[in-house]
Formats: sequence, structure tokens, C-alpha cells
Amino acid sequence: MTTKKSRTLVLVGLEGEDELIRAVQSQAQAFLTVTELPQTASTSDIAAAAAVRLPDGTELDRAHVVGVLLNANPCASGDVDTAALRLENALELAKAIREACPHAFVMLWHRDAVEDPRLRIAAFASGANMVTCFAEHAAEAVQKLASIGAVDNGPRQCSCDWCGQTGMTADELWLHQPLYHIYEANRSGRCCACACGPDGAAGGGPEVDNLAVHIHEAHRPAAHGGPYTELRRGLGSAVVVHRRSDNKFLMVQEFAAQGFWVPGGGTDVGETLRASAVRECEEEAGVQVALQGLADIAHLLDSDGKPCWRLATFYAVLSDPANEAAARPKTVPCFESAGACWVSADQLDAIPLRSERIPKTWFPHFARGGAALPLQLPADQAHLFPDVGF
Repeated sequence: MTTKKSRTLVLVGLEGEDELIRAVQSQAQAFLTVTELPQTASTSDIAAAAAVRLPDGTELDRAHVVGVLLNANPCASGDVDTAALRLENALELAKAIREACPHAFVMLWHRDAVEDPRLRIAAFASGANMVTCFAEHAAEAVQKLASIGAVDNGPRQCSCDWCGQTGMTADELWLHQPLYHIYEANRSGRCCACACGPDGAAGGGPEVDNLAVHIHEAHRPAAHGGPYTELRRGLGSAVVVHRRSDNKFLMVQEFAAQGFWVPGGGTDVGETLRASAVRECEEEAGVQVALQGLADIAHLLDSDGKPCWRLATFYAVLSDPANEAAARPKTVPCFESAGACWVSADQLDAIPLRSERIPKTWFPHFARGGAALPLQLPADQAHLFPDVGF
């Protein structure tokens, strides 16, 4: 049964952003209230539009889904000082909205969303949940917000430990948590989705060490394959993706405020190292790549001299380097990452890094025109990988 769960969408300063307006309007009909405010609107008016309250006006309605889209794009004039001030004002506004309505989804629209890693960090630190410059990504996020409460598919006993959003089903909590909070610190606690039985009765729920991982694995909806437990076995691939036209490299904004790192992750059972490298670029960074060679292989041995941790680092370029504009890095947050960004080697000292070794070793090397090893497993290291194909 289709329902009309209360939702509000607040659009701020979208004048002149025709592509964005069309994209958002295609999803806006699912919201009961759509409020459009000009760039000149006061902070208090914008915060008040986001902070939807219960009928008596005394408390926030934490079951109400609130989305706020802030346009921080520089003005057409191109004045540098004006552009900086507009961004600063947008970041301050994000903070005010977050304070007024902790469970609002705040999206920042800026043309440098995938070209300036410092902008991304500043936006998330100010309370933004997403930073984008792609209209279709903005529409995708709005559609996800609109899907919460769109279908009567179970008891609405779940709430979010991070922001206090209430009135969600277990499936909606599974969507909500990474979309809203993937860049926030991990936390332990009791799982409300486990506590909610088929009849809607709420219980204590189990205590878990990492709620984000637990929700993602134990409560994955049937439509996405159902519950599972990821096998972590100390085997994986990482990728240095080079945009040769301007010597920038693709970096992923990692989960839980860990900063940036290259695309990479564990290799699935039955998957080759090369296949996992390509897959991680698509999942974590949203781009398709062509592997060009091998950068290095790192490993650790246990007390018996057997490999207990192995990581193959590849060198890659975009699958269609002649059409770089078509490769749009990920900006819609999910469990895999908060998004991706192009970074130059000289920016690495100015941004937080999950780990320094790969970017600080290989970005300068390939930026200078350094070569990669052949795209094959070196003969003297083949014994490290008896259980996986290259």
C-alpha cells in the first residue's frame, strides 16, 4: 500500500541552475512540501523551513524526512572573492541547518565537488551529507529520500542512532544509515532493527560493536540479496587511477572520517586480483578504468612464514580517456564511500589520508612519467598467491 509519509524538500539559491532544477523537479512530486528560497534568504528562515515541528510546535518531528539542497556555486561574474564568500556562507548555513534539524539531509551543490578534496572535507565538517556537481546524482539522492516511507513494507519501529530520525522500517534504516552517515564515526550500540519483530513489537536488541557494519550486513533487504556476512581474509587490490590530461589521481573519501585513499578493498572468493581492482573503482569511486600495469605488491607473513596479508596495487587510466567528462566520480554516499575526487600529488600534504604509502609513493612517480611493472604477477612473488588468480 502506498503511503504519504511526511517529507519536506528545501531548495536554496537555485536561480540559474536550470539543469539542476529540472533534475530535482523530476523527483520533487513525492514531497508534500517543496520550499524554494532565494540565495538572499536569511539563515533563520532557511533553518526554520528545515526544522519541521510536531503540530503543537514544541518539538521537532523526527519522523519527518527533510532534504535541503544548498547552491554554493560561484556566481556568473566569476569574481574570486564573491565565490569564496558564497561558499563560506553556504558552509555556515549547513551548520545552522544541522543544529536546527539534526536529521536533515543536507546536500551542497558546487562545481568543484569532484576537483577539490579540501572543499569536500570542509563541507562534511560543516554538516553536509553530500557534495555534488552532477544533476543526475542530486536527483538520485532526492529519489532515495523520497523512497523512505513511500511503501508500507513493515513496522516503522526503527530509529537512527546518529541523527535521531524515527519511523523507519528495517529496510529504510539500511538505506538511511550510509546515505546520511557514512562519513561519521563508527559507533557501538543496540540494533533497533533486530529488536523489531514481525509484529512490530520493540525489544532490547543486541549490543553490537559496529552498528554501521551490522546494519549493512544483517539487515540487507531481500531485494539486494538479503543478509550476509562479508568474508575478510587479508587479500585485496588497490588502484592508482591517473587522469593524464592534468596529472590528477582518483581518491575515495573513505568511511568514518578516515580521509582519502585510493580505490581498493578486499578480493571476493573466486574473483581475480585484476577483477577486484576494476570492481572497487566502480563501487567506491563510480568510474570505469583500464588497468595498465602493476605498481607493487605488499605483504605480511605470519610466524610460520605464510602470507597473512596481501595487497596488489595496480596502475590504471580511465576506460575512455578521450572522453574524460563522461567519467563522473561518485558523489551519492553509500556504504562503499562518501564519494570520490580528483587529487594532484602536491595536494596530499593538505588533506587527511587514510594511509600515506600508496598515494605519496605512486602519485609523484606516475605524475613524473614513471613506468609501471607489466600487468602480470611477478615470478618471484607468485608463491604469495596460491589461492587466487591474477
